[in-house]
Amino acid sequence: MLRTLTAILMITVAGTVAAHPGSGLEVDAEGRIYVSDIFRRTIWRIDAEGNAAAFVPDVWSHEFHLDAAEGLVYENEHDGDPAPQSLNVISPGGESRQILPPARDRMDFGGTAFLARDDGSILFTATVRGQGDAWYAVVRRRVAGDRSGLSVRTVAGATAGDMYVDGPADRATFRMLLDMRRDDEGNLWLLDRDRVRILTPMGVVRTHGPELIDADPEDPPFRSGPDTTWNRLYGLALGGDGAAYVAYFAGRCVHRISREGERTTAHRCEDGWAPVGVAVDGDGALYVSEVSDRGQKLRVVVSSAGRIRVLVTLPDDA
Repeated sequence: MLRTLTAILMITVAGTVAAHPGSGLEVDAEGRIYVSDIFRRTIWRIDAEGNAAAFVPDVWSHEFHLDAAEGLVYENEHDGDPAPQSLNVISPGGESRQILPPARDRMDFGGTAFLARDDGSILFTATVRGQGDAWYAVVRRRVAGDRSGLSVRTVAGATAGDMYVDGPADRATFRMLLDMRRDDEGNLWLLDRDRVRILTPMGVVRTHGPELIDADPEDPPFRSGPDTTWNRLYGLALGGDGAAYVAYFAGRCVHRISREGERTTAHRCEDGWAPVGVAVDGDGALYVSEVSDRGQKLRVVVSSAGRIRVLVTLPDDA
């Protein structure tokens, strides 16, 4: 079936065609790992011994978040044209419920980046055609309305002017918002295609650190499909030390951007693999979900002190 632009960006790998992978990756307090596997339409839960079980089967989910009170909150892209997206939650025990029914209008709920907040509102991203017929990304906030039953408004992102403009939220511009996280100080960290942006509680957008992709990567996994699919950032995680970690797919590495904005390499993938998702546990260990250059293979590794340990590879006969 036809899917919207978000889902139909395709990559060709060794003669096979696969949708671009999801970046969802989380580690809970018990050390269990959750990873998005769009190849097999599954969110897996992996125990400490590396045993993978289908936690959420039959789901097309690019992104999800762990909520201490609720469980795993995930978006699901349904069949259709345009493909509507719903927001759902599943408890640690496996009980599931739908938070938002499928929204046909992506300005009501869509994109792959979202954040369910404690006050019941939801932040999510959308793409809007703006000045000069160019596409701009915006951050939207959805809350329950007393009269209409729904209130959705743009909280950051203009649709005119140059890209990557910092400043007041209503004047700042974003190119392609791919992931978001909130820190303990209330800052909203945003992954904007090739750089990290921060929306402060005062409503000001600033760029944190340098541009994070290369114009011509030396050893990209593959070059098929639009540039926006393969040569961009994928997943974002925040460490307890205030650093941000981002998966650079075409660069086959995970960047660490310190609190001061300095970039270093936190993880470099082994030959034949490229990163899509990142997570940091309470002890500071870095987890990375990687996809293979060949075929629809996905694996999760833990990277520490320059050593890589493979926790699980999917399918299990890979």
